[in-house]
Amino acid sequence: MNLTAIAQQSITSAELSLSATSISQAQESSFHITASGMATNAGAIDATLTFPDPIQVYWTSRPNNATDILLGTMNMSPLSVGGTAPKSAIINLDTSFAVADPTVMGEFASFMIQGSSFSWLLVGSAMAQAFGLSFPGLSLSKVVTLSGFNSLPNPSVSAFNLPDSDSSGIHVVTTAAANNPSSITIDMGSVGFNMMYNGTAIGSLQASNVVIAPGMNSLNLDGRMYTTNSDLLSRLFSTFLNGNGLAVSVVGNSVTTSTNTQPSWLNKAFQSLSLAISLPSPALSQPIVSGLAMPSMTISFNPQDSTGNTVSVTAPVVTANFKSPYAFNINVQQVQT
Repeated sequence: MNLTAIAQQSITSAELSLSATSISQAQESSFHITASGMATNAGAIDATLTFPDPIQVYWTSRPNNATDILLGTMNMSPLSVGGTAPKSAIINLDTSFAVADPTVMGEFASFMIQGSSFSWLLVGSAMAQAFGLSFPGLSLSKVVTLSGFNSLPNPSVSAFNLPDSDSSGIHVVTTAAANNPSSITIDMGSVGFNMMYNGTAIGSLQASNVVIAPGMNSLNLDGRMYTTNSDLLSRLFSTFLNGNGLAVSVVGNSVTTSTNTQPSWLNKAFQSLSLAISLPSPALSQPIVSGLAMPSMTISFNPQDSTGNTVSVTAPVVTANFKSPYAFNINVQQVQT
């Protein structure tokens, strides 16, 4: 009986899955990873598996059938294989992931943020201990597939306010909800977004202590709407105050992690994120314009129009009450009826 071959076959037939993964303490060349999961279908023998060298992690099943590419390395905790046959083991990772190439990691992280799933290939050496014996020189080659962030689908805004303004623009305070369909948590730290309208930047938003966890996430955003392009801003507010809302894109711009670093690979991934949201128009307790009055007016008929249907009305003075739903000043340049 070749026990080494049996041990290798147990590793070869085993299936790995991760049910929860967390990424934090991102640096240019490393990040901290914790994960939990299971190894199933792991043969018929109770054993302890150890991994003497760091495990190489490849991005596999890449788009357009691209070849596997190394993302980095990490240490893997021992596995205690047991239970009823086929045997299984609980996976618990709590280690540092060494990034092989920040450019490659940026491409992968962007795919993870945008895609619905991705796969890792774990490659390394293993040693089994069973029956009081050690079996070194075994090989590990396993694919693990995880759900991606899928661009945080169906974002929404639950609160939106413009409390004041200053020389830098109109103050924006909003709360956005974003759904993370994956089982991955990422500690982003402080993030910055550009607020875009039809391809033009109309403002910026920031949020701090951002951790994107599985399920629904609430982001408290604070920033400024630019006032330099007055014509565009006038058109936007005409639409906005008429109750039609404002459809904008919130595009990732920058990440500063909790360790006060800006890893290039994480920033590249975040900059690939674009959330299409609709800012709700304010709920008005009374009309913005009311009490319209013309103390006097002149009605003139066009003598060239024999039907008498062409009429012009002029008034030397028109008064009205104007109440803005926001605290900042609004310069009314034209009123149309």
